[in-house]
Amino acid sequence: MLEEERALPTANYGRDKQMRMIRMSRTAASQSARITFMRWNPALIFAACFPIVAAGQPPDSNAKILPDAILATLRIDSSTQTISYQDFIREQVDRVLFPPQDATPEQVDQYARQILRLSAQRILYADMAVKENLGGNTEIKRVIDRKLREVLIKKLHEEADSQVKEPSEEMIQAYYQAHLEDFHTLETFKIQTVNSYCAFPLDEKAMQAAHEHIQKAWGEIQSGSDFIRVAIKYSNSPLPYRGETIPFSAGDLYPAIEEIARQLKNGAISPPFQTRMGYMMIRRIAWTPAETEPLTKAAPKIKTFLFGKAREGHWNSFTRKKQQDLRPRIQDSLLFQGDPEAGDEVLEFQGHKMTWGELREYSDKQGESIAGMSQQDRKKRINGWIENALLCRIAEEQFSGNDTIQNELKLIRRDLLFREKQRNLLESIRKDLRISGDQANEYVEKNPGYFLSEKQTRICLLNIPFSNDSSASSVNSNRQKAEGLRRACEAREKLQKNEDVSLISAEYCGKDWQYDLDFAPQGPRGRIVDMAVEMLQKGEVSEPVEYEKGYYLIQLQDVRKSAPLPLDAAQEKAVQILKGIQARDLLDKKLDEILNASDYKINPANISLLINQIKG
Repeated sequence: MLEEERALPTANYGRDKQMRMIRMSRTAASQSARITFMRWNPALIFAACFPIVAAGQPPDSNAKILPDAILATLRIDSSTQTISYQDFIREQVDRVLFPPQDATPEQVDQYARQILRLSAQRILYADMAVKENLGGNTEIKRVIDRKLREVLIKKLHEEADSQVKEPSEEMIQAYYQAHLEDFHTLETFKIQTVNSYCAFPLDEKAMQAAHEHIQKAWGEIQSGSDFIRVAIKYSNSPLPYRGETIPFSAGDLYPAIEEIARQLKNGAISPPFQTRMGYMMIRRIAWTPAETEPLTKAAPKIKTFLFGKAREGHWNSFTRKKQQDLRPRIQDSLLFQGDPEAGDEVLEFQGHKMTWGELREYSDKQGESIAGMSQQDRKKRINGWIENALLCRIAEEQFSGNDTIQNELKLIRRDLLFREKQRNLLESIRKDLRISGDQANEYVEKNPGYFLSEKQTRICLLNIPFSNDSSASSVNSNRQKAEGLRRACEAREKLQKNEDVSLISAEYCGKDWQYDLDFAPQGPRGRIVDMAVEMLQKGEVSEPVEYEKGYYLIQLQDVRKSAPLPLDAAQEKAVQILKGIQARDLLDKKLDEILNASDYKINPANISLLINQIKG
């Protein structure tokens, strides 16, 4: 954890957190603007961190006034990845606004001083990095340049998007009339169930036991017992349904269950029937026929869809024209000459001569390795680089005279240099630290939970879109979702029968879908997949898991549970942890020494001024 992420230790801060949050909620409307103003307004740092006060006192001759650098301490931009710093500053400001009940004035002063100290650190670090030409380091320069290119392209997107008008009511209505079938709502049901669950449906004895269990429940129903009481007594499914009313639309459940619900009348109870995982009885509570979704309800979806298409079309035409104007002027510096397959031929990329081997090395450093790719995939990747380079050049020309954006890029560069300088200082301290074997062993014994091997999970994941028409460009309709669920159920049955996964994937997901992968909890596919994986046993296949574009099917292939690390590995990890803890403590002291010896002064007389300005 870096310096700016560390909070001041106070004995009663955690104990009073709940009371502080209550006080915050009562005054949120009035205080929110003040907190935001403090974080974004450099005048407060001018007044308190440096000896320039509102009363018009002359500045201290030893003080260094750097408006851009001071602004960089307060301007929080998501593109600079400073969320932790933002949260930390907010926490310190909250402590000044809502201190613990028994906090002394000295403690409140210390909270305010910490804000100023961190702000001065960021300014000082960035200045040190500039003086040392840290940005001239090849690796650091590559990181900074890539981040600045990303910001420029993002700004280009924002400018293009600002030129797109939202769709009119007439356009929305015309789309609605032209795609009316997409807005037919499906018939809906409300049912209650009794589930006799069988964990091993291929085991005849297990299925027979489930059948006998549901027959007992059916007998009580025929004797006049209340359905909900029977459901609570006999339902043994892992699903959390014990007589609760379950709403669903046509296509949400398996066709057999849906058909039985359709044939029942409201209030009627079905006899027991077999399912894939046991037996079930249902009582239909309500049924609503299919109807057309009114325009008032469909309009928000249509508006979002049309606006997205308009933005995409405008962006394509906007960049196409820009590229046509730009390409002739930079053709030689961007496009590769010759065929990469020809060998070690010299190529031109972004103004640099690179051999094919150097190009592969470049791709590895960019995290986009082209090693092992087919010729077609390599060309796609290289064309992507060229496209981004063109967009960046377009953005540079577009914003070259925009002082606001140019200043923002300077601030982002300073912030990145600040972080790099801080990492360098921390690393230099770590190198000189020595941790004994006894210290490492003691830490392992006290914290065994830190020294376990990672749980390794291997899954097969199929992504089945709502529509198998890749050219479809309409709003996802209820019919498309129902069709997607039907296809997902078909794929699930084939997967359970151990049919060839590659053939299933090619039929339902597309031939390029990579279905075999290592599972990482809370990964890019989100929490819904995490929850599905947690419920599976090895070899089992999940029910279809819906997400915004289709359904996932997950088969759990292998699980290796966490286990204690070998002694040498645990010791090595403990050494690194202890080095990190000690290095941060030593860095605190070193930074104070550097600050005290620098031209950056925190004027103690202005601490109270900062507190008063924060509180308004």
